[in-house]
Amino acid sequence: MKKFLFILTVIAGLFVSNAEARMKIRIPVDNSIPKVAALPDSSYYKTDEGAHLDLGYIEEDGKRTLVLFSESKPDTYYEISDEYAEVIKKDLNVEELSSLIPTPTFWDKWGGSILFYGFAALVVIGIISYLKDFIFGLLGLGKKNKEENEEE
Repeated sequence: MKKFLFILTVIAGLFVSNAEARMKIRIPVDNSIPKVAALPDSSYYKTDEGAHLDLGYIEEDGKRTLVLFSESKPDTYYEISDEYAEVIKKDLNVEELSSLIPTPTFWDKWGGSILFYGFAALVVIGIISYLKDFIFGLLGLGKKNKEENEEE
């Protein structure tokens, strides 16, 4: 029965195309922008609607970028122009704005990779173990059944 299932799996694997093998997995993402620093309450840091802006960051393609955002509209952000950057540096008394961005934790950097490669290693070990038993069985070098042991 194992031989039949193995051969069936190999044949099915040959006929699977890339389009059928792909699967979209949607991961829920919190769209709120983490706050890095509160900016002074001045008209310079207000939107046209009068909402106060703070400094936060967004993460795109593994890179964190500072942006201006309003807590009343957490899904809307504004890019920081060079003139705004100079004023923010003076107001917050920092030399570089990038020093305000928190570094990612170990789990954020490596956690997904550890899980993926760990799972992949378990799958490979399982496949190798199965193939070893299958090949040894074909060659007659596999473990003998209890009935065969009793006859001897």
